[in-house]
Amino acid sequence: MALYAKINRTTGAVIEYRELTDPVRAMHKEHVMLPMTRNAKPPFNADIEKLTATVTQPDLSNLAVDVSPTAERVEGWQVDTLPLATCKANKRAKVDALLAVKIAAGRVYSGNTYQIRAQDLTNITGIRVALLSGILSPHSGIWRSAANVDVAMNDVEFALFAANVMAYVRDLIRKSSAHKDGIDASANAAAVSAYDITAGWPANT
Repeated sequence: MALYAKINRTTGAVIEYRELTDPVRAMHKEHVMLPMTRNAKPPFNADIEKLTATVTQPDLSNLAVDVSPTAERVEGWQVDTLPLATCKANKRAKVDALLAVKIAAGRVYSGNTYQIRAQDLTNITGIRVALLSGILSPHSGIWRSAANVDVAMNDVEFALFAANVMAYVRDLIRKSSAHKDGIDASANAAAVSAYDITAGWPANT
């Protein structure tokens, strides 16, 4: 048995698919059974390429003309390279996603991991400014880690912690921007695809 498609000859649309063995074709009928091939999806790079379904079959709309015994329907795929601007935008989005992962992972400092989301940086900065201005002195307290462990820190220790966290986040953002500049400088889609966005990020230790 083989796969056949029942085709409306006027519209060219598929009515149904069937597994059949050498079906008899009635001449000049509105519908016809065509043997068909369904090709597998080819590999493609979604960053720089677009996959489009394709159909190849003869024009069957003239019912006065018999359908050729060799006529068939082929359902396949076409891979097209995306516009360069789209390729770059897709790759830059991956940089943003990677930066978000690194931010979500927090900052490892003196054996503990601390959250470094936007609200965490606001809190750290606020306390640091309060210490420097004398509004809050001494700190001589705790800072909670990402594991919900209270870590004791005095003023000096907190200042060093805050500086480390801020420098790390700054370096993450700088590397993100550098990668986007590298992507924008790529001359073609192949260069965009080959650009390694995982290289050169600051170590989190």
